[in-house]
Amino acid sequence: MKTIFIVLIIFNAAYSFSQWEYTNGPGNLKANCYTQRISNTTDFAGTNKGLYRRSNINSSWEAVNSGVTDLNIRSVTVSGEILFAGTQLSGIFKSTDNGSNWSEVNNGLPTVPVYALAVSGSYILAGTYGSGLYRSSNNGANWSAANNGLNSTHILCLFVSGTSIYAGTELEGLFKSTDNGSNWTAANNGISGGSILSVSGSGSNLYAGTNGFGVFRSTNSGLNWSAASNGLSNNAVLSVLMNGSNIFAGTYGGVFKSTNNGSNWSPVNGLSNVFANFLAIKSGSTLYAGATGGVFASIDNGSTWTTSYLGMMNYTVNSIVEKPGIGIFAGTNGSGVFKSSDNGLSWTEANNGLTNPNIRSLIVTNNNILAGSAGSGVFKSTDNGLSWAASDNGLPGSLIVTSFISAGNFIYAGTELHGIYQSSDNGSNWYPVNNDINPAINIGSFAVSGGDVYAGSYGSGIYKTSNSGANWTAVNSGLTIATVTSISATGSNIYATVFGAGVFKSTNSGSSWTSVNSGLTSLNTRSSSVIGSNILVGTGTGIFLSTNNGSSWINKNQGIWTNSVPVYSLLTSASYVYAGLNIPFVWRRSVNNIVGIKNISSEIPKNFDLYQNYPNPFNPATKIRFDLKQSSPVKLKIFDMLGKEVRTLADQYLSPGSYETEFSGTGLNSGVYFYKLEAGKFSEVKKMILLK
Repeated sequence: MKTIFIVLIIFNAAYSFSQWEYTNGPGNLKANCYTQRISNTTDFAGTNKGLYRRSNINSSWEAVNSGVTDLNIRSVTVSGEILFAGTQLSGIFKSTDNGSNWSEVNNGLPTVPVYALAVSGSYILAGTYGSGLYRSSNNGANWSAANNGLNSTHILCLFVSGTSIYAGTELEGLFKSTDNGSNWTAANNGISGGSILSVSGSGSNLYAGTNGFGVFRSTNSGLNWSAASNGLSNNAVLSVLMNGSNIFAGTYGGVFKSTNNGSNWSPVNGLSNVFANFLAIKSGSTLYAGATGGVFASIDNGSTWTTSYLGMMNYTVNSIVEKPGIGIFAGTNGSGVFKSSDNGLSWTEANNGLTNPNIRSLIVTNNNILAGSAGSGVFKSTDNGLSWAASDNGLPGSLIVTSFISAGNFIYAGTELHGIYQSSDNGSNWYPVNNDINPAINIGSFAVSGGDVYAGSYGSGIYKTSNSGANWTAVNSGLTIATVTSISATGSNIYATVFGAGVFKSTNSGSSWTSVNSGLTSLNTRSSSVIGSNILVGTGTGIFLSTNNGSSWINKNQGIWTNSVPVYSLLTSASYVYAGLNIPFVWRRSVNNIVGIKNISSEIPKNFDLYQNYPNPFNPATKIRFDLKQSSPVKLKIFDMLGKEVRTLADQYLSPGSYETEFSGTGLNSGVYFYKLEAGKFSEVKKMILLK
């Protein structure tokens, strides 16, 4: 039995931030439907970006769209060894070679969206949005209408149970056929609301998901229905699935499970607050849930879920920047710029006016955003990403712009094969500043420390200017001359990530460098970011943190679904660290959780105490210490002058001891802030000053 469900448009999520969390983008791939080829158990998923397949739960997804002219896949099913895929604009496609090649099979079928596909006996059934039901008795070679008794032309879902077929419609409720679709009768007695989004069941027990009225249950094959929605926090039910004694419901507000025939529902762990487009079961044991971002799988009847993104999205995130008060911007290979106004919970395309979707670098300067492209120079947005225009006066044609930095009154742009360009008018005009640099080299990264600007090259090490780009000096003593992928500075320390050689540090303004790789499991370092006095680097095997000036590194991959995906970009904002990967895009983790609360003494204090932060005033980071004389739930929070909470540094249960944590003021304005400790009945507030 195969069940195909209608799709939703957006994914949303709530996170606990105890580890890295996927931020739903950019890319917004939506897994709309699923089926399994019986003979070799290959999985197939239809998405808004095409069809994907894999051989088992642990293998990678691969795109299989040869011959498919419409990649917005709305439904899939299998009949014997033949696969069928329904699309949004181009009807139905068929594959007879396990999805490797597809051909259009639309003879007799109108050009309307195909939202549902199912198999009943020798018939393939197609539910369309706009022309009702069609069926084929010759594997899709020809189609004919089968709408006798159907009062709706908008078919949202199909479900086959034995000799009965159920069709959920928009506004007109549920219909049933017992003769392979030749005739239909209404089966709505007791159902509130007219739109049926999903149907599932076994034998005479059926469950129907509605658009806004929750779940209904029938114990007599659809003759009568009763409400079964107690515990559902969202009543738009996109998908239902019956698996033995357990019922699952995918809603706008996450996936829910019932163990008592729908009398009560509770949310499942790991899939709360998602838009669950479909639910399916493979081989009687593995559950699948489809949502924006890919497919989730459970092998323990829904108790825990794992993600399965690999191969389903292929946009590398090259650069991430923040415009305070506006949002986060991500530049990708192939899909341009994406914007999030809710700290990564959702993303939207921000490409109006971008004529090149391959964005290598981004920078926020004054009230503008600049985007460096691969082959089309620089674009500028003056309206927070709503629109873009070329901003490359003075730049050579077909320029690849790999990096930006702002220093003093100037913006510097690093390029491939053309060295460094500088602008003094927010990117409107550019001129080369390559004195003492071979202009044919590739500049891929920048950093500012004191009054100096550092430029990292591909193959020629690091250059420094102390006179606003008028002259550059090579500063490579001790540095492995290779591809310098990023440079970051904090205090008197400058860090350079070198692809293939790990991390190097300089404490004397670049005059000399030393290797600092203890604890790194990969020397293919690609990115870095500063958290107060700490340094974070992205490698070929994940993300690593050093809290001791690079002397040692700690793996900080907790929550990221694999340790083998390169981390191309890192951004530290006021509250979160964002990591840009090639798949699946952007992840985030709270700034405080990255560094964490440290137990600095094993001696049990005599009292509860909150100490004055040090240093104070501070920029950009300060340390806060507190004592606990007994085990307690602990909350340590930062507030601004108006009493608004700006950061939670701790919200956990701690044992007796002395603790310390670091607070970074990155992204916050200068001013007076307050930090408050609550530990059991103890509460104390102290003041600190951020000076920039």
